[in-house]
Amino acid sequence: HIRDPDSSRGPLDVELRRMAVYKRLFYDNIESFCAKSFKSFKTVVDDEYWHSLIRNFIKNHRCETPYFREIPNEFLQFLMGCEELDERYPFIVELCHFDLVRIELYFSPESIGRRGTLTSLETRIQRSPLVRLLSYQWPVHNIDENYTIPASAPDATWLIAHRDRQNKVEFLVSNPRTFRMLEMLENARSGWDLIHELAEELDSSADSLSEQAFQTLETFVRSGVVVLSGPDN
Repeated sequence: HIRDPDSSRGPLDVELRRMAVYKRLFYDNIESFCAKSFKSFKTVVDDEYWHSLIRNFIKNHRCETPYFREIPNEFLQFLMGCEELDERYPFIVELCHFDLVRIELYFSPESIGRRGTLTSLETRIQRSPLVRLLSYQWPVHNIDENYTIPASAPDATWLIAHRDRQNKVEFLVSNPRTFRMLEMLENARSGWDLIHELAEELDSSADSLSEQAFQTLETFVRSGVVVLSGPDN
């Protein structure tokens, strides 16, 4: 009854006034938690549609976890399984995923690794554990209440999400080549090893890529997207 009051009768041994309080508290807690978790999405959609989604989620979704903190992930799973979403918001799933990445990175217990300066491509480096590589169909980082759906499909959006040393979560706009370079840095390796493999994939020479790649990696090391790897890491 609490999940679907329109279709299910309430228990006969509970006062109607008390049951109404339970229903309101149950709904308000879930709605408030989702609103705080999906701030970008909540800003874009109208209130009527937002509340219809929350009601539908409560009524139809079967959560896989009893933990309240997992409700945002369950809500995203619910959206991914919806067969009919409002055509006004074709970016719903991606925008909600974008919001969740921000939260996940902010609360991640991982540490960024040791600070340092990249001085040579011989140095072993790797991607920070506080980096998430994101590719979307929609420019989720630019979507707000004034966003207009373009007439033609937008270009793919490549984002590097990371938490810096001041515990601030940032999103950097990237491109397929840089994205691929960071994918290759999941495990520690030397800069030269990385560039040689990247050059082979691009059917190019390592020498032609080395200068620009070094500058990019140097910037990433300074910002904490890439960290130095060594015995004291």
